[in-house]
Amino acid sequence: TLRRTPAAVVIAGLLGLTLFSYQQLVMSELVKVKFLLGGLGLVSASTESSGTRIHEAIWTLDAFAKHPIIGSGIGALPVAIAPHEDGAVYTIKEAKNYQGMSIFPELIASTGIVGGLLMLGFMLALTRSYDMAVRKANAWQRELLSASAWAVIWILMTLQMNQNFLRVYLYVDLAVLICCCTMVSAGGDGTGAEPFRG
Repeated sequence: TLRRTPAAVVIAGLLGLTLFSYQQLVMSELVKVKFLLGGLGLVSASTESSGTRIHEAIWTLDAFAKHPIIGSGIGALPVAIAPHEDGAVYTIKEAKNYQGMSIFPELIASTGIVGGLLMLGFMLALTRSYDMAVRKANAWQRELLSASAWAVIWILMTLQMNQNFLRVYLYVDLAVLICCCTMVSAGGDGTGAEPFRG
C-alpha cells in the first residue's frame, strides 16, 4: 500500500512528524530556561503586562495629548495614567502600577515634543559618531563597536515589551558605546600603547 500512496502524502506526513517532534524538543528545552522568559508570556510564563498593554499605550498617548509641547514631566506619567484605572498615585510604589510600558511612547509623553526632539538629536549624534568610528576602526575595534551597538539595539527592543529593571542597563550600554566611539575616534587602540587624547 505504500507504493500506491502518493509521494507528496508521505513527504507531508514525514515533514509533519518532524515538525511535531522538533516543536516538542524546543518546548521541553524552553521549559528549562523558563525563568529567562518571565514577563513575555511564553511557555506558560507570566505575561505581566501583556493583558493591559494596549490600554496603557492609549492612556500614554492621552497623557501626551494633554501636554504635547513639554510633556507631563519625568516620573509624572503614572499620575496621568492612574485616573484611567480609577486610581491615584501617592507613593513611588503606587506609581509602578501605572507605567507606560513602552519606553519610546513613555519618553515622548513625559518630555513632550521638546524632549523628543532632544532625544532624537542625541540619537542622530550617536549614530553619526558610531558611523565615523566604524570607518576609522581596525578589525577588532569594529567588532567591539558592533557588539556595543547591538547591545543598545536589543535592550531598546526589550524595553518596548516591558518596563523593568533593564532600563538601568540601557544607560550602561549607551555609556559603553559612547566610550568605544570616543576611543576609536581619538585614535587610541585600547592597548595603552599611546596616550588617550580626548
